[in-house]
Amino acid sequence: MTFQYPRSGPNNVAEYQASGLPWVSSSTNVSVTPWKVSFPYVTSKLSFLVTGSGAVRVGFSQNGVEGTNYLLLSGGTGWSTFELRCKEIFVRADSGAQNVSIAAGLTMIDEKVFPVLTGSAIYNTGSTTFHLGYGVSGSPGSGTGLG
Repeated sequence: MTFQYPRSGPNNVAEYQASGLPWVSSSTNVSVTPWKVSFPYVTSKLSFLVTGSGAVRVGFSQNGVEGTNYLLLSGGTGWSTFELRCKEIFVRADSGAQNVSIAAGLTMIDEKVFPVLTGSAIYNTGSTTFHLGYGVSGSPGSGTGLG
């Protein structure tokens, strides 16, 4: 007899259709040193509020936010919301120090079953270059990529 009950995985669509469990955090001093935010479960939605006039970088690996693989969110523009599934993000100020609030909707998918996201896979469509991919567990920023 086994006690290993089936668990929801990262491709279970129903987890993303349900309302997310609330998760919030605010930092009054995000600097140019990356801040790693780890979630207890996989996210279905992420929202950011940058107060002040500066900008904040948001990425999925430390190498991403310190390099060129990040979202740049401007301060003073209100909430920015993204429907994204991830288990961790990295946040850093583009320059100086910034205030950032983060709200996430969490699924019930355990973060341990979600792959590591990295920027190591590069797809070039001619006019646009995408930096997306799944990496090898335990080695963010140096994964094998998709395809």
